[in-house]
Amino acid sequence: MRKMFLLSAMIVITQSLIAQTNVRPQDVPAKKEMSQDFSLTDSDRVINARIRDRLKQEGLQGYDSIAISTKNGDVEVSGTVQSSEDAEKVLSTIRATDGVNAVFNRIAVENR
Repeated sequence: MRKMFLLSAMIVITQSLIAQTNVRPQDVPAKKEMSQDFSLTDSDRVINARIRDRLKQEGLQGYDSIAISTKNGDVEVSGTVQSSEDAEKVLSTIRATDGVNAVFNRIAVENR
């Protein structure tokens, strides 16, 4: 009888724990990553966040229209900026970011 009681108690506890771990999609916080960004791994996601923070700190106009794709520390950046000076500022900021191995430039300049 005691074994049956312990078994029943274990089942109830297990079911309770399972119910607590069921996470609905709306309960998961949104990623900080911008929708046009891509990262292959969690460490790439961290690199993207560092790049975004640095671009924001630099006060670059339109930095949010730039797409960042990071794969194993290699960053491809694309989008459109106002001038070649803005493009160089974006690229130098990305190159100076911790974790970046290489930068592939696909930035277009509107006013040449």
